Amino acid sequence: MAEQIYDVLIIGAGPAGLTCAIKLAESGLHIAIIDQSSFPKDKTCGDGLSLDSINQLPMVSATLNESFERFEHKIPSYGIKVTSDKGDVFTIPHYYKGVKKCGYVCKRIDFDKLLFEELKRHSHIQFIPDCKVLDAKVTDDLAEITTTKGMMNAKIIVGSDGANSVIARKLHNRKLDKDSSIIGLRRYYKEVYGFHEDHYIEMYFFKELLPGYLWIFPLPNNQANVGLGIISSIASKKKINLKETLDNLLKTHPVLKDRFQNAQPLETVKGALLPVAMKKQKISGTRYILTGDAAGLTDPLSGEGIANAMRSGRVAAEHLLNCFRHDNFTETFNEQYDKEIYRRMWNEFRVSKLFLRVFHNPRLLNFLINKISKKPELQTFIIECVANPNQLKKLISIRFIWKILC
Repeated sequence: MAEQIYDVLIIGAGPAGLTCAIKLAESGLHIAIIDQSSFPKDKTCGDGLSLDSINQLPMVSATLNESFERFEHKIPSYGIKVTSDKGDVFTIPHYYKGVKKCGYVCKRIDFDKLLFEELKRHSHIQFIPDCKVLDAKVTDDLAEITTTKGMMNAKIIVGSDGANSVIARKLHNRKLDKDSSIIGLRRYYKEVYGFHEDHYIEMYFFKELLPGYLWIFPLPNNQANVGLGIISSIASKKKINLKETLDNLLKTHPVLKDRFQNAQPLETVKGALLPVAMKKQKISGTRYILTGDAAGLTDPLSGEGIANAMRSGRVAAEHLLNCFRHDNFTETFNEQYDKEIYRRMWNEFRVSKLFLRVFHNPRLLNFLINKISKKPELQTFIIECVANPNQLKKLISIRFIWKILC
């Protein structure tokens, strides 16, 4: 490929990069999005699409939202089931603005393909598959990318290339921090039964994994996404063999062993490392900005990242239009992007970090789940907060603490 010059070069065709490209489709800018793989492509993930994720779809594209409504490769999930090591259980039905709503569970290989099909509607945006970034650098005039398909230049780069982002490493000098990353394992199973009739996703807080958790998410055709996640530094410190722990819990734990007695794995265990938002950090510089996992925008507690990836893609598109409007791509100007990202997301991350501290203490966590499981009014309070991420700060209020203790 001969050397190419673009207005915007998006590195990575996951939810963040694809959302950014779709939102810029009517801008008139010369845009390319490159990825080291081609579609369909898989990613290790819990496959859960939260209410927040679903609410993003119409804000990305009306046709994308319509396509998702018709999409067959998904299963509606109307809530969350939380189980402690002691077997105490409480559920969180999904509501949005007082109305019962559902999130979904959808394999990432299918969801990302849906986003990609929306991108393909805009044939003027160039997609370059199987193109690996080898190096990146910026000057006052251009950003320059070296790839396996040649040199590419752009006025600005969007780093949407995931946890191991080459853009973050080459331009941002960022290294993965074990204290700020989650290691996750996933395996698909078939013949898994015993789900709630409304297909609740399930989270298990077992002492072997704290402050992490094991998940079981229902999928179509009696399949399930089963996995676990834990802060990387804790897994290393405790010398936890995650694959053995997952297998052992499914086979022996009293709340799981009967359900998995006849379950059949559909794949070997897949693993991934996810940078999480444990602290505010620079996510931009001269002629580049970072989105999604490349910016470390995964929730520290739940490990959920799709909604914030899509949100960051939308914010990135808005900011890029501003860059071109003012013909300004400097580090100082791009700090506006950082501020807007954290204005929209930091409250959620702050609350998650506080609750993560509780999860370090098995006795305290078991106490909380036990209390919540016995108090419907407390469950209602949590439902109201979870329905709107901007209201999560209520969970650390005096009112919430009082309801638990009384």
